[in-house]
Amino acid sequence: MENRDTVTFKDHEYKTNPYTFERWYMGQLELDAKAKPRPINESDYEPKKFMRAYGVDEPVFLDERAREK
Repeated sequence: MENRDTVTFKDHEYKTNPYTFERWYMGQLELDAKAKPRPINESDYEPKKFMRAYGVDEPVFLDERAREK
């Protein structure tokens, strides 16, 4: 792109076009910033119940010294 003669009209249109995805997305972010906040769902922050395999011991995570032994 050092040679200015290689720049085409399409490249200029892309740089100045107000309908690019980036400009549309910036507008959406501005609308979202001004929108009313969503309510917090308290159930999302409760501990989840995990299924455990029957008859299998819990995994044991070793520290560095225990791994070396």
